[in-house]
Amino acid sequence: MYFKVLFSAVVFVLVLFTFYSYTQTNNLIQATSSLSHSHKVSLTVQRILGYIFELETNSQGFLLTQDKLRLSDRDKVIVKLNIQLQLLSKLIEENPIQKQHLNSLNKFVEMKLEKLRKISQIEVKRYNYSLFLLNMREGILLEDSIKNVSNRIIETENDLSKNLSKRTQMQFYQSPKILIFLFSLAIIILIFSYGRISTSLKYSSELQHQLTSKNVEMEMGTAELLKANNELEFQNKKRKNVQRN
Repeated sequence: MYFKVLFSAVVFVLVLFTFYSYTQTNNLIQATSSLSHSHKVSLTVQRILGYIFELETNSQGFLLTQDKLRLSDRDKVIVKLNIQLQLLSKLIEENPIQKQHLNSLNKFVEMKLEKLRKISQIEVKRYNYSLFLLNMREGILLEDSIKNVSNRIIETENDLSKNLSKRTQMQFYQSPKILIFLFSLAIIILIFSYGRISTSLKYSSELQHQLTSKNVEMEMGTAELLKANNELEFQNKKRKNVQRN
């Protein structure tokens, strides 16, 4: 019973060691995945900002030149912009805070696109500096709003990644100590079990030796008793023969 308890303790420590190692490995994988996710979000936001800047450039160029090619370029950029917005939505759809930021971003982007649609309907027969300045001022305000929301998205994602990285880093520093402790505990239990088994085997060997000695003594006693019985029987027969004579 005692050895079953020791064996169960060793198995429990080894299972705990394995479970903790698996948990730490899984945490490390999650931290790596979180960093990769943050990088994807940041890269997607930067692309969105790049497309917004490109749309603004095309709108200003159209007002200055009335070149219809600018509108064609604008439509291509809008397609790319929508693709990046959909990708960003998939990346942050599980985070309620980020979804609020995304709703704000979509609102400002829609305002920007609506402004561009109105600009495409304007036909300027000659250079209109006041209209150009007004459009530029409105475009800058919308761009600033989009940048602010985009920065909040990136900051929120970075904060989540940093918090997870800090927890993982602390666990990473503590893991060797805990693993060494568990491994040492298992070794101590094994050594203690080995000592107990050795002691039991030694005790069993001594009992076997004592039992063997007792058996030898009993056999010798039995032999002497038989010898004495034979001698007694011989003496009795001798007496009977003398009495008869």
